[in-house]
Amino acid sequence: MAAAPDLDIVSAKNSDSGDFAAHIARHLAESGAYGSSHFAPVSVVSRDEVAHESERRWSTPLTQPGWGRVWMLTRRDRPSAWPLEAGARVTGHVELRGALLHSGLHRADLSIGIEQGFRSAGFGIRLAHTALSFAYETGRIEYIDLRVFSHNEPARKLYRRLGFAEVGRVDDAFRMTDGTKIDDVMMVLRLR
Repeated sequence: MAAAPDLDIVSAKNSDSGDFAAHIARHLAESGAYGSSHFAPVSVVSRDEVAHESERRWSTPLTQPGWGRVWMLTRRDRPSAWPLEAGARVTGHVELRGALLHSGLHRADLSIGIEQGFRSAGFGIRLAHTALSFAYETGRIEYIDLRVFSHNEPARKLYRRLGFAEVGRVDDAFRMTDGTKIDDVMMVLRLR
């Protein structure tokens, strides 16, 4: 695991979309791999599609449906490495996504992803605080929503610590290719 001083949290710009997409591909590939628990409903994505869609969301104003903002956990000793795996710069992220309809722009969805070698080191709470501070400062976002697999107790504990409340559960929400059935928990934080 990299030492905390070697990692920074930075706001993503369109020029970061390739590094971000490479991180997403690596991170999702870890879900359910090598005997670990599933934490995402998919494990393979197209890096080009992730990069393109990220640029679109990041360029959309907060006043428009489909906006998104990302903060990345980056290794400052690594230059941009995409599409190469060695020397990867982005090791984690937090994302806020606005609703797809104008009538839902008072809410945002939160997601956090940290690659295996950087988990359980306090980065999740740092990333969450970064996104929640942004959401609060906008003056527009009243609620933060998220979904988390029911068996992911470390993540659920983190979200409860941040003030999120569990508001619902979907039993058998996902059936993974290995036969695992996943229940999904919905959580909400009211900012205002």
